[in-house]
Amino acid sequence: MVQNPTNNPELRIQELESLLEESQQTIKAIKADAYAINRNKVPDGYAQGGDFVYRVLVEKFQEGAINITEEGLIIYTNDSFSELLKLPYENVIGASFFDFVHPVSQNWSRRLFNDALKGKSKGEINLIVNDTVIPVYVSLTSLQPKLPTIGIIISDLSEKKKMDQVILAYQKDLEAKNLTLLQTNAELASFAYIASHDLQEPLRKIQTFSTRIMENDFEHISESGKDHFNRMQASAKRMQMLIEDLLTYSRTNTQGHKFEDADLQKLIEEVKADLKEELQQKEAVIDATEMCHAYIIPFQFRQLLYNLISNALKFSNPAKPPVIKINSEI
Repeated sequence: MVQNPTNNPELRIQELESLLEESQQTIKAIKADAYAINRNKVPDGYAQGGDFVYRVLVEKFQEGAINITEEGLIIYTNDSFSELLKLPYENVIGASFFDFVHPVSQNWSRRLFNDALKGKSKGEINLIVNDTVIPVYVSLTSLQPKLPTIGIIISDLSEKKKMDQVILAYQKDLEAKNLTLLQTNAELASFAYIASHDLQEPLRKIQTFSTRIMENDFEHISESGKDHFNRMQASAKRMQMLIEDLLTYSRTNTQGHKFEDADLQKLIEEVKADLKEELQQKEAVIDATEMCHAYIIPFQFRQLLYNLISNALKFSNPAKPPVIKINSEI
C-alpha cells in the first residue's frame, strides 16, 4: 500500500528537503550559466548567431534589463542593472527583485507584477540599496508561454527627478515673482491715482489765480508779462492734460489703452510749445514737416517725442545751435 505523503510527516519532510535541494541547485546553475552568458566572447566573427547578437544588445542597454521568475527570483540581469544598484553581479542573481524595492513601493510594485503575470504593466517605483533611494520606471512583460518568467526593463529616473525639482523650484519662484509684480503694479497704480488726484488741486489754483490776474489787471501788465502769463496758462493746461492721462493710465492696463488715429505734426507742435524756453536758449531748430498720421496712444507718443527732443537739446554741442530733424514714414 502506497502511503500519502501528506499523512506521513517523515515522507513530507523528505519531500520538502528534496525540493529545497533542487531549488538550490537550480539557483547555482542559473548563476553559473547566466554569468557565462554575460561574459562569453564571440570566438570567430558571429558564429554564435542571433542569440549572441541578442545577448550583446541587451548587455549594451543603458537601461537595466532583468528576467525574474513568477516568484520574483532574478535569474538574469544585464550589467546596467547591477551598476544601477551598485552591487556585484553575484549579489543580484538569485536574489528576489522585491528585496530591492523600497517599502513605500512594495504594494504598487507587486500590483504591477501581478498585472504582468497576465500580460504587461508599467509604472514608477522606488528601489533602495544601502539606504540609497533610486526612482525608476519599470516596464514588465510576461514571457509566457515560451518562458515561465517576466522580463523587466528598468529606467533610472534620478536625473529626471532632479530636473523636475529644479523646474518646480523655478516655477514656484516665478509664481512668487509674478505675485510680487502684481502687487507692485497695484501699488504703483494706486500711488499714481492718489498723486495725480492731489496734484490737480494746486494746479487748479494756479490756473484760477492766473486767469483772475489776466482778467482784472490785463491793462496794467506789460506785453512781456502778458506773454509770460499766457505761457504759464498753456503750461498749466498741459500739466492738467498730463495728470488726466496719468489718471487714465493708472486705471487701465496696457490692453485697455485707447489707440487713436493721431496727427504727428500736431503732437510735435505741442512738444515745441512745451520746450519753447529750451529751444530759444539753445537757438535750436526742429525740422519736422509733412508728418503722417499714426494709430497710437497719443499721450504716450507725445511723451516719447518730448523725451527724445529734450535729450537732443540736453546733449547737443554747446558750440553751435542744434538742428533736430524728424521724419515719418508708414
